[in-house]
Amino acid sequence: MKQISLIAFFTLFAASAYANQGNIPELPLRTLPQTGIKPVDPMENYTPSIVPEYRLQEIWNRLTTRVKGKDCYRRAHIWSFDMFDYYGINSMKIFIHYTNKFNREIDGAAKMSKSGLKGIIDYRTYKMLGYNKTWDYHVAPLVKIDNGEYRVLDKELILAYDAQYPYTENEAWDLKKRPATIDEWLEGLMIRGELLWKARKAMIERDMRRASGSRLESLRAKYVELGMDKHNQIDIKCHKANSIAEVDLNHDTAYCFYTIAPMYYYNEIDLRTLAFGRTNQNYARPVRSTTYTEENYMNGRNYVARDWIYGELTDAKKEFKWGGAGDFGSRIKRVLNQ
Repeated sequence: MKQISLIAFFTLFAASAYANQGNIPELPLRTLPQTGIKPVDPMENYTPSIVPEYRLQEIWNRLTTRVKGKDCYRRAHIWSFDMFDYYGINSMKIFIHYTNKFNREIDGAAKMSKSGLKGIIDYRTYKMLGYNKTWDYHVAPLVKIDNGEYRVLDKELILAYDAQYPYTENEAWDLKKRPATIDEWLEGLMIRGELLWKARKAMIERDMRRASGSRLESLRAKYVELGMDKHNQIDIKCHKANSIAEVDLNHDTAYCFYTIAPMYYYNEIDLRTLAFGRTNQNYARPVRSTTYTEENYMNGRNYVARDWIYGELTDAKKEFKWGGAGDFGSRIKRVLNQ
């Protein structure tokens, strides 16, 4: 009976599973509690510079590559400061926030057994299962150009910027470095998750062939929950949030968010301090639900960033390769009049 049931299950969904593509299913987004005061939007009262498009490549070329490739928030701060110091550009940062749901359901595939997958999934995705790392967030500089569009200047990561959904495996692994639109950058970062989703799908199908009883029913439920009954390739979309407070509310409903902030904001800790003020919580993690109060929102307004912070800039120096910082330290002191 186990074999008949499983064959019937795959037969039922075979046509749609290999013919359709779509967005990964999500739960409805939670909204902020109804109060008279909201968390501060980081971009409130901040006017970014307009960068002539013809100068974009020059600026890109000048961004240092003498970095370790370890800490994105340090790199983004170095590049943002350099644009400010060299060109007088008030830039922005774009943060992509990977939720607990993403890390559990998508990135979690890398921690699961690869048994039986070799030759079933693309060999590059198979290899990625061995080295993939879970990210809480990623950040890069963002500039507005004179045609009204935005460009992300992420000079460290190589991403599949030209892969348009639905894409082939080769397109997914056609990796480049270049200035990118916001959508290109987000999609490029999400392709990793979409490939891991395909690996997770193959894992669940493998496990269902071996399972029975309640274990089989549990696997089937997960298969449907992740949209694997309807799709063979999915498109993970990042939701725009005006504050990290919206992100923290939805770590178990959605897979990805992005926020935009002025160049002065260093990391997620700074964003949570702006949203909630000081609460003695570990702001490297999502906040507790009890943190959403008008008192905390008002306190957060005391932490609007209007200038560079010396301690954050000096901390960012740790991302330079040995001997790569050059005159960065002396330029910090000059700009900040230290």
